[in-house]
Amino acid sequence: MTFSRLPVLLVFILFSGTALADIGENIPSGNAFDFTITRNGDVIGAHHVRFMRNGDDVTVRTDINIRVTFAFITLYDYQHEATEVWRGGVLQSIEAKTNNDGTPEFVSLRREGGRLVGDSTRGKLDLPDDIGATSYWNPAYLDAGTWLDTQDGEVLQMRHQQKGEDEVTVRGQTVTARQSHSLADNGSEVSLWYADNQLVKMQFRAFDGSILDYDRL
Repeated sequence: MTFSRLPVLLVFILFSGTALADIGENIPSGNAFDFTITRNGDVIGAHHVRFMRNGDDVTVRTDINIRVTFAFITLYDYQHEATEVWRGGVLQSIEAKTNNDGTPEFVSLRREGGRLVGDSTRGKLDLPDDIGATSYWNPAYLDAGTWLDTQDGEVLQMRHQQKGEDEVTVRGQTVTARQSHSLADNGSEVSLWYADNQLVKMQFRAFDGSILDYDRL
Protein backbone atom coordinates (compact mmCIF):
# COMPACT_ATOMS: atom_id res chain seq x y z
CA MET A 1 0.00 0.00 0.00
CA THR A 2 1.03 3.64 -0.17
CA PHE A 3 3.04 6.10 1.85
CA SER A 4 2.70 8.81 -0.74
CA ARG A 5 0.11 10.50 -2.90
CA LEU A 6 -3.43 9.50 -1.90
CA PRO A 7 -5.59 12.53 -2.62
CA VAL A 8 -7.65 12.47 0.59
CA LEU A 9 -5.85 10.10 2.92
CA LEU A 10 -2.62 8.31 3.66
CA VAL A 11 -2.07 4.61 4.22
CA PHE A 12 0.85 2.36 3.39
CA ILE A 13 2.27 -1.19 3.61
CA LEU A 14 6.00 -1.64 3.74
CA PHE A 15 8.45 -4.44 4.22
CA SER A 16 11.99 -5.35 5.15
CA GLY A 17 14.47 -7.60 3.35
CA THR A 18 16.76 -7.86 6.37
CA ALA A 19 16.95 -10.93 8.56
CA LEU A 20 14.87 -10.85 11.73
CA ALA A 21 15.95 -12.98 14.65
CA ASP A 22 12.49 -14.05 15.75
CA ILE A 23 9.38 -12.77 14.05
CA GLY A 24 7.26 -15.12 16.14
CA GLU A 25 7.06 -12.69 19.04
CA ASN A 26 5.46 -10.11 16.73
CA ILE A 27 2.66 -12.44 15.62
CA PRO A 28 -0.48 -12.43 17.80
CA SER A 29 -1.71 -15.64 19.40
CA GLY A 30 -4.72 -15.71 17.07
CA ASN A 31 -2.49 -15.21 13.99
CA ALA A 32 -4.44 -12.08 13.01
CA PHE A 33 -4.60 -8.31 13.38
CA ASP A 34 -7.79 -6.39 12.64
CA PHE A 35 -8.12 -2.60 12.68
CA THR A 36 -10.99 -0.17 12.16
CA ILE A 37 -9.98 2.87 10.10
CA THR A 38 -11.47 6.25 10.96
CA ARG A 39 -10.92 9.62 9.29
CA ASN A 40 -11.56 12.61 11.52
CA GLY A 41 -13.69 10.32 13.68
CA ASP A 42 -15.77 8.74 10.89
CA VAL A 43 -15.35 5.04 10.06
CA ILE A 44 -14.12 4.69 6.47
CA GLY A 45 -12.68 1.16 6.29
CA ALA A 46 -10.82 -1.78 7.72
CA HIS A 47 -7.29 -3.18 7.75
CA HIS A 48 -6.75 -6.94 8.19
CA VAL A 49 -3.49 -8.89 8.56
CA ARG A 50 -3.35 -12.70 8.61
CA PHE A 51 -0.33 -14.90 9.47
CA MET A 52 0.00 -18.47 8.16
CA ARG A 53 2.87 -20.65 9.37
CA ASN A 54 4.28 -23.66 7.54
CA GLY A 55 7.48 -24.93 9.13
CA ASP A 56 10.10 -22.20 8.84
CA ASP A 57 7.91 -20.18 6.46
CA VAL A 58 5.49 -17.42 7.45
CA THR A 59 3.05 -16.01 4.89
CA VAL A 60 1.59 -12.62 5.77
CA ARG A 61 -1.57 -11.48 3.98
CA THR A 62 -2.73 -7.87 4.27
CA ASP A 63 -6.10 -6.58 3.04
CA ILE A 64 -7.19 -2.95 3.27
CA ASN A 65 -10.51 -1.53 2.15
CA ILE A 66 -11.33 2.18 2.36
CA ARG A 67 -14.28 4.15 1.10
CA VAL A 68 -14.87 7.85 1.73
CA THR A 69 -18.43 9.03 1.09
CA PHE A 70 -20.48 12.20 1.33
CA ALA A 71 -24.27 12.27 1.07
CA PHE A 72 -24.26 8.69 -0.31
CA ILE A 73 -21.72 9.66 -3.00
CA THR A 74 -18.38 7.82 -3.03
CA LEU A 75 -15.58 10.37 -3.04
CA TYR A 76 -12.71 7.92 -2.76
CA ASP A 77 -12.41 4.14 -3.10
CA TYR A 78 -9.30 2.13 -2.24
CA GLN A 79 -8.42 -1.58 -2.02
CA HIS A 80 -5.00 -3.02 -1.31
CA GLU A 81 -3.89 -6.67 -1.15
CA ALA A 82 -0.36 -7.78 -0.31
CA THR A 83 1.19 -11.19 0.34
CA GLU A 84 4.63 -11.53 1.89
CA VAL A 85 6.53 -14.80 2.27
CA TRP A 86 9.20 -14.98 4.99
CA ARG A 87 11.67 -17.82 5.58
CA GLY A 88 13.88 -17.95 8.64
CA GLY A 89 13.10 -14.31 9.39
CA VAL A 90 14.10 -13.18 5.86
CA LEU A 91 11.67 -11.79 3.29
CA GLN A 92 11.53 -14.04 0.21
CA SER A 93 8.87 -12.35 -1.89
CA ILE A 94 6.06 -9.85 -1.95
CA GLU A 95 3.14 -9.49 -4.32
CA ALA A 96 0.94 -6.42 -3.91
CA LYS A 97 -1.86 -4.95 -6.00
CA THR A 98 -3.90 -1.83 -5.39
CA ASN A 99 -6.98 -0.13 -6.73
CA ASN A 100 -6.20 3.51 -5.96
CA ASP A 101 -9.56 5.10 -6.71
CA GLY A 102 -9.71 3.43 -10.10
CA THR A 103 -5.98 3.50 -10.85
CA PRO A 104 -4.32 0.05 -10.70
CA GLU A 105 -0.88 -0.10 -9.06
CA PHE A 106 1.40 -2.97 -8.09
CA VAL A 107 4.69 -4.23 -6.69
CA SER A 108 6.16 -7.67 -7.40
CA LEU A 109 9.45 -8.67 -5.73
CA ARG A 110 11.43 -11.84 -5.15
CA ARG A 111 14.72 -12.60 -3.47
CA GLU A 112 17.72 -13.31 -5.70
CA GLY A 113 20.84 -13.83 -3.64
CA GLY A 114 21.21 -10.82 -1.37
CA ARG A 115 18.93 -8.57 -3.44
CA LEU A 116 15.22 -7.99 -3.85
CA VAL A 117 14.38 -7.66 -7.54
CA GLY A 118 11.21 -7.28 -9.54
CA ASP A 119 8.81 -4.82 -11.07
CA SER A 120 6.39 -2.11 -9.96
CA THR A 121 4.19 0.70 -11.19
CA ARG A 122 7.25 2.95 -11.08
CA GLY A 123 9.42 0.51 -13.03
CA LYS A 124 12.00 -2.19 -12.41
CA LEU A 125 13.31 -2.68 -8.88
CA ASP A 126 16.72 -3.93 -7.74
CA LEU A 127 16.98 -3.27 -4.03
CA PRO A 128 19.62 -3.97 -1.39
CA ASP A 129 18.93 -6.55 1.28
CA ASP A 130 18.98 -3.93 4.03
CA ILE A 131 16.16 -1.74 2.70
CA GLY A 132 14.02 -1.08 5.73
CA ALA A 133 10.53 -1.46 7.01
CA THR A 134 7.96 -4.21 7.30
CA SER A 135 4.19 -4.30 7.15
CA TYR A 136 3.82 -2.60 10.52
CA TRP A 137 3.37 -5.85 12.41
CA ASN A 138 7.13 -6.03 13.12
CA PRO A 139 8.74 -3.06 14.92
CA ALA A 140 12.17 -3.94 13.46
CA TYR A 141 11.41 -1.73 10.46
CA LEU A 142 12.02 1.33 12.68
CA ASP A 143 15.75 0.61 12.48
CA ALA A 144 15.77 1.25 8.73
CA GLY A 145 16.39 4.61 7.08
CA THR A 146 14.93 3.57 3.71
CA TRP A 147 11.47 2.17 3.01
CA LEU A 148 9.82 0.88 -0.13
CA ASP A 149 6.24 1.91 -0.83
CA THR A 150 4.61 -1.35 -1.86
CA GLN A 151 1.70 0.41 -3.51
CA ASP A 152 3.76 1.61 -6.46
CA GLY A 153 7.47 0.94 -5.74
CA GLU A 154 8.64 4.38 -4.61
CA VAL A 155 11.79 4.33 -2.44
CA LEU A 156 11.51 6.68 0.54
CA GLN A 157 14.13 8.11 2.86
CA MET A 158 12.89 8.01 6.45
CA ARG A 159 13.48 9.70 9.78
CA HIS A 160 12.24 7.92 12.91
CA GLN A 161 11.67 9.33 16.38
CA GLN A 162 10.88 7.33 19.49
CA LYS A 163 8.17 9.11 21.49
CA GLY A 164 8.27 6.96 24.65
CA GLU A 165 5.44 5.13 26.37
CA ASP A 166 1.78 5.93 25.86
CA GLU A 167 -1.53 4.39 26.96
CA VAL A 168 -3.87 3.15 24.22
CA THR A 169 -7.15 1.26 24.30
CA VAL A 170 -7.18 -2.21 22.73
CA ARG A 171 -10.45 -4.17 22.74
CA GLY A 172 -11.71 -2.14 25.68
CA GLN A 173 -8.52 -2.59 27.72
CA THR A 174 -5.90 0.07 28.43
CA VAL A 175 -2.38 -1.06 27.53
CA THR A 176 1.00 0.64 27.73
CA ALA A 177 2.65 0.87 24.31
CA ARG A 178 5.83 2.27 22.77
CA GLN A 179 5.04 5.10 20.36
CA SER A 180 7.17 6.07 17.36
CA HIS A 181 6.83 8.76 14.71
CA SER A 182 8.23 8.39 11.18
CA LEU A 183 8.59 11.07 8.51
CA ALA A 184 9.32 10.39 4.82
CA ASP A 185 11.22 12.68 2.47
CA ASN A 186 8.00 13.28 0.52
CA GLY A 187 6.37 14.77 3.63
CA SER A 188 4.30 11.74 4.59
CA GLU A 189 4.19 10.77 8.25
CA VAL A 190 2.92 7.99 10.47
CA SER A 191 2.79 7.15 14.17
CA LEU A 192 2.87 3.54 15.35
CA TRP A 193 2.27 1.98 18.76
CA TYR A 194 3.62 -1.44 19.87
CA ALA A 195 2.81 -3.29 23.09
CA ASP A 196 4.89 -6.38 23.93
CA ASN A 197 6.38 -6.14 20.40
CA GLN A 198 2.95 -6.35 18.78
CA LEU A 199 1.24 -3.64 16.76
CA VAL A 200 -1.74 -2.11 18.58
CA LYS A 201 -2.40 1.24 16.87
CA MET A 202 -1.51 3.33 13.81
CA GLN A 203 -2.13 6.95 12.92
CA PHE A 204 -1.51 8.67 9.58
CA ARG A 205 -1.70 12.29 8.48
CA ALA A 206 -3.11 12.70 4.99
CA PHE A 207 -1.92 15.38 2.61
CA ASP A 208 -5.25 17.18 3.04
CA GLY A 209 -4.49 17.47 6.77
CA SER A 210 -7.03 14.89 7.92
CA ILE A 211 -6.07 12.27 10.51
CA LEU A 212 -6.51 8.54 9.92
CA ASP A 213 -6.65 6.35 13.03
CA TYR A 214 -6.24 2.58 12.87
CA ASP A 215 -7.62 1.11 16.11
CA ARG A 216 -7.09 -2.55 16.96
CA LEU A 217 -10.21 -4.67 17.31
